[in-house]
Amino acid sequence: MIDGLGADERAVRNLISYSITFSVIIFSVGLVATAGYGQLNAVSESQQITNAERSMVAVTSGFQALDQERAVVQRSELDLSDGSLSVGNDSTVRVNVTDTSVNETLTPRSLELDIGDTTFTYTNGALLRDGVGERPAMIESPPVTCVDGQAVVPVVSLNVTDTAAIGGEEVSVTGRTVERELLFPLNRTGPDSNDATDTVNVTVSSDRSAAWNRYFERNGNWTAAPDEPDTYSCSNVGAVFVRRTVVEVSFQT
Repeated sequence: MIDGLGADERAVRNLISYSITFSVIIFSVGLVATAGYGQLNAVSESQQITNAERSMVAVTSGFQALDQERAVVQRSELDLSDGSLSVGNDSTVRVNVTDTSVNETLTPRSLELDIGDTTFTYTNGALLRDGVGERPAMIESPPVTCVDGQAVVPVVSLNVTDTAAIGGEEVSVTGRTVERELLFPLNRTGPDSNDATDTVNVTVSSDRSAAWNRYFERNGNWTAAPDEPDTYSCSNVGAVFVRRTVVEVSFQT
């Protein structure tokens, strides 16, 4: 009887040991699987954001080619990565050429691609990125310059008929130049010509003004206007050129 009891006790201990070992194995596998799934999701989202940024850089380059008259039509494939593309109207650009009649306030509109908590925004020649807990950063700079005694201020206005948000995997974005206008100088000599001024003031008002302000502060000879928020001046220049390009934008999914 004693031998039989000892055998039973050993069997119980073995069963308990097996159960504990099996539970530990199952728990470990579940923990690794859960952690791995989370890491996989993080990698996937990071790749989606990278792809979206590359696509928006391509769109920005295409619109710059239109503005600089290197093309009249540009088409880019935009990777939405299950995000959404929409048209914004949240910014204005005011251009004032001192001692002239030119004081224009324009609404360039924007293309905004949202991927999770990250937003890429094309507006007026620039590409910006921001998100939850991030300050806006300028990825692609606009061709707004104040160098070598000359100021160049281009404004790219987007004409978009279909403003509904677009979702899915991919969309084709086509831009076509429909209008070009030289806002300054208006004359070769005399009033509203470069003989009449040596300063242009630019104000960008938007939710992402901070990124524009950093651009003006770090590029060229722009100086902040002391009494006007988000306004920068290019002064003591021999020539000022302000132009506006209207780009008709269409989408195809």
